[in-house]
Amino acid sequence: LVSIDQRGNLVRINQAGEQRVILPQVTMFGAGTRFLPSGEIVLCDAEKGNLVRIDPANPAANVVLSGLSYPNGLDVDLDGFVYVAEQNAGRVRRIDPYSGENSVVADGLYNPNGVSFSPDYQTLYVGSFGAGVVWAVARESETWAAPRVYATTPEAPGVPPDWCDTYGVGADCPTYAGYGLGECVDD
Repeated sequence: LVSIDQRGNLVRINQAGEQRVILPQVTMFGAGTRFLPSGEIVLCDAEKGNLVRIDPANPAANVVLSGLSYPNGLDVDLDGFVYVAEQNAGRVRRIDPYSGENSVVADGLYNPNGVSFSPDYQTLYVGSFGAGVVWAVARESETWAAPRVYATTPEAPGVPPDWCDTYGVGADCPTYAGYGLGECVDD
């Protein structure tokens, strides 16, 4: 297991429970860690708004991209690109972990928090913080489809009513109570 401990250290914990520090004091506000195909580790520093890359063989924190709006959760695709949820910006970015080049693959999301790929890597699932909504974003060759509501939880409040301010008339939207889909209307 590779994680960030309560002291902000990037640590490795083996199956016997023995812990070893890979890099001390990386961040006190880590929001996800993943391995790249190279064996390097990427993590979100939510406090500083950074995506950070670390080589365990030569540990140092390399900022890949700064200025992210509360990066909160990430995943890595089969080609090694990193997908980061920006909770305060309502979007998900696709980032090259070496050059920092990036693009927005999903926008208009309510508090995106955490991302995960389907087993075939053709759908990106994005959770919401506090709304009980999971969006699905389908890969369409070199582009991504508009996010659609994939699941909601009855206990959660759902996306607040301003959802339709982001989408046009006739667009599907989750209902405020979190039950099923609604439709954006003119008013």
